[in-house]
Amino acid sequence: TRSRPAVVSDFMAMMRLPNCRARPSAVLMRLHLSIAQAIEELYGDSPAALPKLAYHYMQAGTIAPALAAITCSRRAAQRATEQLAYGDAARLYQQALRAADDNPAVDHLIRAELLFGLAQSLARFGDDGAREGNDDLVITSRLFPCLSFRLSASHSVRGCR
Repeated sequence: TRSRPAVVSDFMAMMRLPNCRARPSAVLMRLHLSIAQAIEELYGDSPAALPKLAYHYMQAGTIAPALAAITCSRRAAQRATEQLAYGDAARLYQQALRAADDNPAVDHLIRAELLFGLAQSLARFGDDGAREGNDDLVITSRLFPCLSFRLSASHSVRGCR
């Protein structure tokens, strides 16, 4: 097999081609998956690598392990929240929700935790404009007392590390 640096250089060369970013192809998805796997091999569970790992698993789409994009995005969002980077946390929670929408294996509790994290991040970030028009977020924000009790009681979400 090719070395990891060769995969990364192939990917970078491919991204320079016109219209490559606009058309996700199987080849591009495989390259993203290879990059995600290389990041995992090099950095393991390093919190600093989570945003890039989440991005590449997300771009790998359906060929990535079932919950990889969701799990990495959620963990990266939690880390961003701990660092008071609420805008980044909101973006990462939204990314995890997009991945959850594409995955029928995701149960309602995982989706609720992601929505709750997104709502908290947006509230802390103070981005009222981003909340408008997001029906899921409006419903979630109305259910804060119920969700915060349920999520704190379960402490962790099934299917995620």
